[in-house]
Amino acid sequence: MKMTSITKNYLAMLVSGLSIILLSACGESEKQDSDNQMNTDSLTQKHVNMVVALDLSDRISPKKNSEQAVIDKSLINASYQCFLMEVQKKYFILSKDRFRLLFFSQPENAYSSQILLMNDSLNINVESISLSDRRDYVPGFGKVLSRQVDLLYTLAQTSPTYAGADIWSFFAHELQGYTAPKNSNFRNVLIILTDGYLQFENRYSSKRDSRTSMNVAKYRSLKNWKPAFEKDGGLLPAGNFSEWEVIVMEVTPALEANTKELEILTLYWSKWFESMNIKRHKIIFSKELPEQSIAQLVKFIDNQQP
Repeated sequence: MKMTSITKNYLAMLVSGLSIILLSACGESEKQDSDNQMNTDSLTQKHVNMVVALDLSDRISPKKNSEQAVIDKSLINASYQCFLMEVQKKYFILSKDRFRLLFFSQPENAYSSQILLMNDSLNINVESISLSDRRDYVPGFGKVLSRQVDLLYTLAQTSPTYAGADIWSFFAHELQGYTAPKNSNFRNVLIILTDGYLQFENRYSSKRDSRTSMNVAKYRSLKNWKPAFEKDGGLLPAGNFSEWEVIVMEVTPALEANTKELEILTLYWSKWFESMNIKRHKIIFSKELPEQSIAQLVKFIDNQQP
């Protein structure tokens, strides 16, 4: 299991430390507002429509990985701090930025009613907040979000079953509804936290189109697997998402020492995103230390290539 030498206390300290670093960066932006003058960059800055989507399948089970929930929380916190930085770049009053945290559905939904109610409440639209309240409300929402995420993971970890996160259906039926209107001066940024496997229990996968889930085991068993993969076509495209930038984080190969496993997962995701015309994407494996993953996340959201 990854990062066995890193304790939960260390991770908690890391989350706190990184928050301070990110907020310090935000503070630099606020200093520029000391004379209440708005520079040209603020007026032309694109707004961010940020969606953080969670895989709450067995990857977060304490029995499988006792550290995963803590790591996820650090990444969610970092995502919101990056969102806050985007708002501050526009001095709050010019911001139309949006943030939403949600989780992927699972077949024969195993979530409690309390969890389901949370899926529509973890969001903020800065434009809907009065100008006089924004400087307090937007940073304050981060604290509310942190408490709600703690509750969400506690509830999800008590689930009696984990059928598998239905990421394909999210793209096919939900993502378009979260897209900012075209030509509206928005960037659409999707952050996915998942182990990288679009797989279900056999009783569910047998009822689905075979190309809406992954068959990693098939290619893992083949010495010359790439021609077979290309022939099968990978995952079925779920739509056209040319307006979206997507970063997939915490991808965790079931066989960590198997280079082929990394290659199979990377090709599955990359080919799928390319087939849906995703504007820009990045895949980050869980072998990265949390601070390294967060650094890459910050660069991605800050629109720094790659």
